[in-house]
This record gives sequence, structure tokens and C-alpha cells, in this order.
Amino acid sequence: IIATSWGMKSAGTGETELFTDSYCNICNAQLISESQRVAHYESKKHANKVRLYYMLHPEDGGPPSKKLRPDNPVSNHTPEATFA
Repeated sequence: IIATSWGMKSAGTGETELFTDSYCNICNAQLISESQRVAHYESKKHANKVRLYYMLHPEDGGPPSKKLRPDNPVSNHTPEATFA
């Protein structure tokens, strides 16, 4: 498997890219805009299909590593406790 801009090239299927900027071969989804690409590649439905793909194709080496991003960035503001 070779890393590309959005994803991986599958070694087992020739040089077909599994994920590109314009198409997701795992989900068979055409991706037109940047916002559509981001929404698709971050969706749970896509993640589940990728997980299933790699379960069925272990020779492809496994899923790409996930970029860690905090769901709730730490802020400097702490809520103050109020007492009655």
C-alpha cells in the first residue's frame, strides 16, 4: 500500500487508488467539492466500509493511520461554579 493525497493505493488491486480527491473507490462515491470530500472521508459510513474492506483484503496491509484531532479543543475559559 502506498500513501497518496487522500488515501492509499492498493497493492493487491494493481495501481488503483482507493481514495482520491474526486472519488472514493471503496464507497463508489464521486466527490465534487472540498466540503463534500471532507464530510465523506470523516463519515462513520465511510469508516465502516474501509474497516470492512481491510477485513476482507488483509493482504492490503490494513487501514491508514487515523489523524488524531481533539473533539473539544481546550479553552482558557473555565466555567465558574455558582453557589446558592
